Amino acid sequence: MLSTSLKQDLISEKDMEVIFQRHIIEGESFYFNNILNEPEKEFELRRELSRELRISIRDTIIVGSAKIGFSIKTHNFIDFDSRFKKTSQRKHKSDIDIAIVSQQLFDELSEQLYKFTRHYDRDWINENWRINNYYSSLDPTKPKLPDNFFYYYAKGWFRPDYLPESFPPPWKETVSKWRDILRRKISIGLYRDWKHLKNYQTDHLEKIKYKIKEMEI
Repeated sequence: MLSTSLKQDLISEKDMEVIFQRHIIEGESFYFNNILNEPEKEFELRRELSRELRISIRDTIIVGSAKIGFSIKTHNFIDFDSRFKKTSQRKHKSDIDIAIVSQQLFDELSEQLYKFTRHYDRDWINENWRINNYYSSLDPTKPKLPDNFFYYYAKGWFRPDYLPESFPPPWKETVSKWRDILRRKISIGLYRDWKHLKNYQTDHLEKIKYKIKEMEI
């Protein structure tokens, strides 16, 4: 559900960086304000996550459909909890996506992964990086987990869902706790810097802007 204010900002040809700041960084979170009706929970979650990771709370941001009410990465811009409303199955509830921006943490985890994989040893990868808790398919027609991981890594995005199964993320305790509290999956994306997060978000905002101009939404 595209909000009126976001649509107006996109139509008015405002600078995309301003739109990103206003709606993605500073705007209210749709899930915590409109679904849960407990906006303070957002800051409790972000505070605990920032403390566990020893970063500033301002470097943890709710993004995705939990932030603006619909998914910007899908062609049809699916509304938050759209599948859940049709099936009532908990597994179809929308995720709570959180972006973490920290060059230090990004570099630390990169070094840990380098050592963990025996310096990206090919034999180790073939034996240990084929499936994980998120993706179990060994379909030869689909990209391998390491290929997917490094595709996003090159964009400054450390994606935990493509990591080797036994690589422990440092936010595991907080995420596990809040997954039980909210009864929803919490997905973390770690960005090396604000530029990479902004570019990812504004690329999709540009697509929305185009669809508005073409009167598709």
